[in-house]
Amino acid sequence: MADTVNPWLPLAEDDTIWPAANKAQREEWLRVFAAGAVAIPHTAEAESAALRQRTLAGRNYLVPHRHLPWLDFLLRKEPGSRGATQDEALEILRQGQHLLLTGGPGTGKSHTISAFVRDLKPINARPPRVAIAAPTGKAAARFKHLESSTHALVESSTLHRLLGISRDERRLTYNALHPLPCDILIIDEISMLDLFLFSATLRALPPGAQLLLAGDLEQLPAVDGLPIDEAIRFISERQIMSHVHLTQVQRFSAEKAHAYRLLAAKGFAALEEPAVAGVIDRVRISNANALQVYTDAYAEEYLNGKDARMLREAFARIQETSDLTAALAEQAFGFLRARVLLCERREGVFGALAISRRIATAALRFSQGIGRTLEPVMNTFNDYDLQIYNGDVGFLWETQGRRRVVFQTPEGGFRIVEADRLRGAETAYAMTIHKSQGSEYEDVFIINESGAAADARLLYTAVTRARNKATILEVVK
Repeated sequence: MADTVNPWLPLAEDDTIWPAANKAQREEWLRVFAAGAVAIPHTAEAESAALRQRTLAGRNYLVPHRHLPWLDFLLRKEPGSRGATQDEALEILRQGQHLLLTGGPGTGKSHTISAFVRDLKPINARPPRVAIAAPTGKAAARFKHLESSTHALVESSTLHRLLGISRDERRLTYNALHPLPCDILIIDEISMLDLFLFSATLRALPPGAQLLLAGDLEQLPAVDGLPIDEAIRFISERQIMSHVHLTQVQRFSAEKAHAYRLLAAKGFAALEEPAVAGVIDRVRISNANALQVYTDAYAEEYLNGKDARMLREAFARIQETSDLTAALAEQAFGFLRARVLLCERREGVFGALAISRRIATAALRFSQGIGRTLEPVMNTFNDYDLQIYNGDVGFLWETQGRRRVVFQTPEGGFRIVEADRLRGAETAYAMTIHKSQGSEYEDVFIINESGAAADARLLYTAVTRARNKATILEVVK
């Protein structure tokens, strides 16, 4: 925390920013705001050029100016209520209230959002305008099917695209003076937001809009910027919004749900408990050389198996890109989702880059003239011209001297891009846990160094990516 806050501490000297308070008090407030707090309790009459007072839930708070517009927006609705079921969530939404919808994997957050949108009715003979957004394209894509709704005008996109954020990320098309043209805004995967993007989004809402925030708060926070955790906790505890926390798991067994709760609470230590060991496999690998043997075996079993060879041969037979069928492309995407390696870090011996290189080298031995087709590719650059964004994953198609990458579109189709046109593409047999957020896979293998700082949220995020089975590959040093 000290490293994060130190650059801010000179601000404690600025009398125009702070109300009357000694330097120690100002530095403490800076630490609190640096942790993502949106308000601090304060009983005395104290305002300044940067802070204003608000009474929330019967208590006085000092609030930075940048947070006042969106807090005031939320406070226009009735004080929030609480619930724990999808029916309670839908009733709150049907009443036109704002809602914070949280819950672990498989508890029905996406189902509740879909049911709400499908049940919408025209407003004054006009279909309601619904914007569904998420921090990543992968997360936003899961609601593309709602755009065919007959009773509402629905658009799903990333938050950056929704707000019209410029390429240098300094300007927004939509803001308080030019609000978003929507009646309802739904933001999914809120744990991935940083506080400034959250603030900018709510500031861009028209005064009468309805807001639905959804997500699993145990997931990893944003990589950059201030985390949103403290803001969401404050909104819930002060009942500024209605909050429904779903607990009934719909998608998998109660045993798996219990194991996930233990992981969220205890992190790596939870793997010692029988309730977790029965759900999540744990394979101990003695050192880096043993991991090399494992990745070679992984490459041979997975990439030289019957399914992989059939798919590669099918792509090799295609002469023109127009001959690629949606069915074959979906087979390839399904193949890549079936078995995914996740790493805690990007760099280092056990990082995603090194593991991907090892598997790519091993995979070439099994190609037998078919080339590198099916090699997973991740884009790491927002290319607005190609509409391929940071975190988008596709696969390489190499034939007749041409190298192309096939990406899945949010609508479930595919797009083919010449590999040379991608400015930030890298091999992605393995990826970081952060990059996996917003996606679901069948089986997940998580490479973890014994004794490394695998916190609870990191491990929880990784294992909940798996629809079927999660396996921890623990490198014992």
